[in-house]
Amino acid sequence: MHKIVTRGFLVALSAALVAAAPAVNLERFEIDPAHTYIGFNVKHMLFSTVKGKFTEYDAKIWIDPEDITRSRLLVVIDAKSLETGNEKRDAHLRSPEFFDVQRFRAIRFAGKRVVRQGNGVVVVGDLTIRGVTREVSIPFRVVGPVTLPNGERRLGAEGTLVVDRRDFGLTWNKVMEGIGAVGDEVEIELQVEAVQPAA
Repeated sequence: MHKIVTRGFLVALSAALVAAAPAVNLERFEIDPAHTYIGFNVKHMLFSTVKGKFTEYDAKIWIDPEDITRSRLLVVIDAKSLETGNEKRDAHLRSPEFFDVQRFRAIRFAGKRVVRQGNGVVVVGDLTIRGVTREVSIPFRVVGPVTLPNGERRLGAEGTLVVDRRDFGLTWNKVMEGIGAVGDEVEIELQVEAVQPAA
């Protein structure tokens, strides 16, 4: 579990994740933060792409190895943990003009169903940002779960989602010469490795 567990904010949310576990008997996995990346990409005007990431999060994954469509996913991200490599920009993104992290600390994704698609799956669920919830579909490529020689059970998943930030109340922009300073489309990258906790 990631270092956020030292903060009361996500201790409670992590407990809520466990409490919300599906009733069916599935294998439970937790994120390995050393091998997980949750990031985003957004255009700065027409010239470059700003890359950022979140460094504090928690997640629970419930997998049915016999029927992947019965699997479920719950993720909570601490919006305050965003990093883009520029302190001034990060402060602006945390401000009320963007994520407003003092009022809306948690970004949450609750997967409701899983659909097979080609060699991968699509997880359909509710994404909540800045207090606004929208249903989204995230295609994933999943590897595992597999049992390693040391007895650990691990799985990997990689997915990409494009959202319009305005749909979640992230509407701030500054127009220069007819061009918005911040692109409306945001690409979210998910590279997840998870491990089954010891009994």
